[in-house]
Parts: sequence; structure tokens; C-alpha cells
Amino acid sequence: MAGVFGRRVKFSVGQAGQAGLQLADLRVAFRVAMSTGRNPHTASIRVYNAAPSTLALLDAGPLPTVGLAVGYGDPLVPGGGPGIPRSIFLGEIVRDGMRIEKAGPDSIAEIEAADSPGAYQLNRIALTFPTTVTMSAVVGAIAAQLALPIGLISVVPDVTLAQGATFHAEARDVLDRIADSVGGDWWVSDGVFYFSPKGVPLPGIAPLFSAKQGNLVGSPIKKDRGGVEIVGLLDADMRPGKSFVVESSTINGVYVATNVEFNGDSGFDVPFYVKITGKLPG
Repeated sequence: MAGVFGRRVKFSVGQAGQAGLQLADLRVAFRVAMSTGRNPHTASIRVYNAAPSTLALLDAGPLPTVGLAVGYGDPLVPGGGPGIPRSIFLGEIVRDGMRIEKAGPDSIAEIEAADSPGAYQLNRIALTFPTTVTMSAVVGAIAAQLALPIGLISVVPDVTLAQGATFHAEARDVLDRIADSVGGDWWVSDGVFYFSPKGVPLPGIAPLFSAKQGNLVGSPIKKDRGGVEIVGLLDADMRPGKSFVVESSTINGVYVATNVEFNGDSGFDVPFYVKITGKLPG
């Protein structure tokens, strides 16, 4: 929906592997929370006055997949102008995660969803490496058993298990132990698996949040150990593990995002922001 200041929100629903239904003309409010920790990214979504056919899709089994794409466009240009919405979330509605509420004349679908929740649940792996194997190879094999595409696997130091190894345990527990042993983080973002050393940014261009540029909201907040928390105009490309640049009268520097939270409501004069917590690289 294109509304105040050209904000655009596109909501989609369907079953995994299918095109599904894409809606851009409804009021949609959202909160999406992401981190490099060991919990799935989550979304709380409110869809206003959806058609009965849409509500049927949201309530269909197995657990439906929902997506959010956001951006800015020119509300005076037919179709919203050049601001193509970009994805900020794709995941499954959690069990018992959809209900209908009434607020005056409005019917509101309240949705709770998680990004690739199966990777964080009690999925047991059975892996045997009879000969020498590296930790990065073990991590890659776990991602394969979880049926997750790989965005990045960087294990530093990449310890070699000279006698091979056998793993019969929950995937989450094995990944936690490996991450703790090498000082790394693992997470799933947009259905893609990442394993990276703590404080080392993912490849890519670091967006600038600047008071002068006008996309920094309020003043940055200093956190422990040189970290920072900022609020900026919504940048759909921000993800945990990405670097970002802060320019303000009090804090300036490059940071690596550990937590990213998107908040917005299409078409209404309320926050349409991204909140980022970051730490110094390295």
C-alpha cells in the first residue's frame, strides 16, 4: 500500500514452493526482529480488512508462508514511482499463530511468523566423518541436512579434526558448540544459513545513517564495549551481520549489526523505521 511519504508495503501468503497471493492495497502493520543470535527471526504482522479468501489462505494447512516487502515510492506517480519494495521477511506462520480480532469497524488478522523455524527446533542430525575433516566442512554438512542454502560459512580458526568425527545430536546444539569453540555466530536470514566470526561483517556495501543526510532519527545511543544503537528511516537491505556507518554530532564510525528491527504501518503517519544495534568490527 502506498501511503504517507510514499511508503509501500506488499504482503504475500501461500504455501512453500508456490507463487501464493501478493497484496499491495491493504493496510499492514509489522514488527520484524532479527539477530545474529541463536533464535529464529520473527515477525508480528497485522493485516486489516483482508478478503475472506485471503483469511482462508492464512488459516490453511500446512503452516502457510508469509512475506513482507517494503519501500518508498512517489505517491503522485501511478504505481508508486521507482521505489520497488524489497523483502524484509519470509517465513512460516507458527503453530496457533493466526487469529482474527475486531477493532471498531476493522477486522484484523494478527499473525506471528518465524524465519525457517525448523533449523532451530529439535532437528537431529546423523553425520559421520571417518577421516580428517574441518569444522567448516562439518558446518556445511549440517546446513545441508537442514536443507538450507548457504549464504556464508567462515570458520576462523578452521580447526581440523584429524581422527574424523561422528555427530548424533540436535543440529542447534552442535552448531552452538562449534560457534562457542571458535568465537563465531550462526543464524538463518531469509531462509539462508550463515556462520561467521563474531564482529566480522558480511560482504557488501555499508549503508550510511547520517543526521546530515536526514535518514538518522534522533541521536545514537552508546552501548557497552563501544557499541551503538540507532534508529533510521527504514532501509529494507539491513540484516544482522552487515556493516553500517553512523555520522552524527556525537558518534561517528563503522559498526557491525547484531540486531535489526523493522517497525512500520503502511499508509499511516506513524514510525516507518529500522532500529539497529551494532558493535565495533573485530
